[in-house]
Amino acid sequence: MPVKVGPTPIPKAKPAGFSFFSKHGPSAAAAKKSEEPAVFSASGRKYTEPDKAAIVKGLQDDGTYDEKWTLCWEVNLSFMTKTSVQRSRCMKCNNPLADSDGSFHSGFVATATYADCGHSNRGAFCVCRDCDEDLVFDVSTVKVKCFEKGCKEELKVDRSVVTDKLSKERSGLLEEYLALLNNYHSDTFSCVICLLDVDRRMQPKGKIAPGCNHTESMCCTDCLQMMMDSAVRNAMWGDIKCPECNALLDSNGVRKFSSEEAYIKWEKFQLNKLLEGDEEFRWCPGQNFTCGHGQLHPDRDSQPRIICSECDTHSCFTCRVVWHRGQSCAEYQASLAMSQSEKLIQKTTKRCPKRGCGVPIEKREACLEVSHKGGCNTNFCWDCKAIVNHDIPHSERVANRHFSTCKAMEVRHCDGVKFVEKPPREGNDLYRDGWDLDPLYERSDLRDGAHMYCRGCDRERCKETNGTTTVPTATETMAVF
Repeated sequence: MPVKVGPTPIPKAKPAGFSFFSKHGPSAAAAKKSEEPAVFSASGRKYTEPDKAAIVKGLQDDGTYDEKWTLCWEVNLSFMTKTSVQRSRCMKCNNPLADSDGSFHSGFVATATYADCGHSNRGAFCVCRDCDEDLVFDVSTVKVKCFEKGCKEELKVDRSVVTDKLSKERSGLLEEYLALLNNYHSDTFSCVICLLDVDRRMQPKGKIAPGCNHTESMCCTDCLQMMMDSAVRNAMWGDIKCPECNALLDSNGVRKFSSEEAYIKWEKFQLNKLLEGDEEFRWCPGQNFTCGHGQLHPDRDSQPRIICSECDTHSCFTCRVVWHRGQSCAEYQASLAMSQSEKLIQKTTKRCPKRGCGVPIEKREACLEVSHKGGCNTNFCWDCKAIVNHDIPHSERVANRHFSTCKAMEVRHCDGVKFVEKPPREGNDLYRDGWDLDPLYERSDLRDGAHMYCRGCDRERCKETNGTTTVPTATETMAVF
């Protein structure tokens, strides 16, 4: 199904205290001088056609309002008419009407809108100037309901009335306004999550989060529920946000759009958050810390074991982990420290490649060749792990005892290197099985300082280049060994 692009976000509300008429209205003198047919505003002033064009241009030039609002205001001007109203208060905001005795008001809502409920909108003339400024825009973008008390039907635009009225206005105004209506009054909208054309009745009404920077959501209620249920199920409590602007949903939003089961779990989590600072409180580590439940445990000193009332997971109050069966807290902490030490050893050492050995060796000097002193006394290349034959003179070892995979700078810059054949990983008399594997090793031999000094060969190696401070010649390189 082709994807239909939904309406762009509605612009922010106009600044508090802003007066459209005081900012953009022409002077009274200018209005008196003009003899052209008048167009009237809600303030009762007369605007000529040139004045009206200037108002619209002024809005567009100074960026006070969005283009859609400006278009709706121009439509609003076309429906201005002198009307005596029967109410003393605005039927939209209930503020006093300052011009209820024969002033100019917009007849757009009263004459060009309807609701499926059949209630009359004639009372829409009884709106104040502030509400009048936004009324056409709000109706056009589906934000106004029937004025009848208790009715929740949305007002719709009567296109035949609009067409008849705007066909007499400037060229293009009718087409632009109908295009805006098509964008907002379609029976479907494009969901930003599933990208499908969805029935408009599945579109959330208004903001889904208090901090949303848009007045309507373009994701369907099914996708919202799926998103929230998934976040709660995976204990991603901080990720329950608006998918369009990342505003955090409050309790009302989660209750409205998530499933009942997810909301109950989310609400329990929020209650537990209030207890988090209590010394007797612990979160359940069950289900890989996605249980989301916590509880107070007053008997923490005499009985550190906690049984989660939600998922029955047994955990340790002191260690904050799943219960360490068969171990005291002290024994568990010791084994944990040992495990961490083992990881550190694997990161900072390489295992001796000699068959029958495999002891971890830490490289503490800068020479490429290391020796398992105090053990099997095997010498091997730290980079390619080729075992060095003691019968070969020290000065000739670089050129005669390395594998072609060796990346050491001394080997790469040595002329006439005679590489030896790399032995198989298993089944060799000299090399142990898996002799070349050190998967967790990290370059810890270069961890201190910018340079390293080798006491054995009196050479300095650069930490960054894994070589001497200057590139040596072949003779100099062989002298290193």
